[in-house]
Amino acid sequence: MEKVPDKTIDQMFHTWSDEDDDRRFGRTTFGPDGHPVGHIIAKDCTAPDHNATMTILIGPYYQNHGYGSLAMKLGIKLAAEQLGAKTITLKAWSFNLRARHMYESLGFKETGRAEHAVERDGHWFDEMVYEAPVSMLLERIAAEESARAEGEKLEEQRFEAERQSGRTTRR
Repeated sequence: MEKVPDKTIDQMFHTWSDEDDDRRFGRTTFGPDGHPVGHIIAKDCTAPDHNATMTILIGPYYQNHGYGSLAMKLGIKLAAEQLGAKTITLKAWSFNLRARHMYESLGFKETGRAEHAVERDGHWFDEMVYEAPVSMLLERIAAEESARAEGEKLEEQRFEAERQSGRTTRR
């Protein structure tokens, strides 16, 4: 796989982010090194159904590190706040198991499938369609954030108790 120059990637992401209003948005996600990791887009969010179609792109060097999940959670929150989305629709190729797993773990359900939609390496694959109500997605995100905060609080308390008793944990 040939690496695309950073300048080209930056220009591409800026172009995608230029259209930002009450029906669509684009956001570039950056890694800890400041380089673009990926991009998330929501579009076509109009009355009466207020269903946002979301697309996510994470660079191959950054996949399987949690960036996709973080970007999706940001996208879900923005779709609710900026677009007033009631539902979100996503698509994934059937061979993209990581994306499908992430969508399902966030609460999206498969609602459709276009058979033999894309050819890759001599094989035909389906296009999977996923949907979820934004209210349910936001509840799941909030519950996860609350559980994480509670876990961090308990870990701090355990650490402080060990420090006060003079014990340290060996690893």
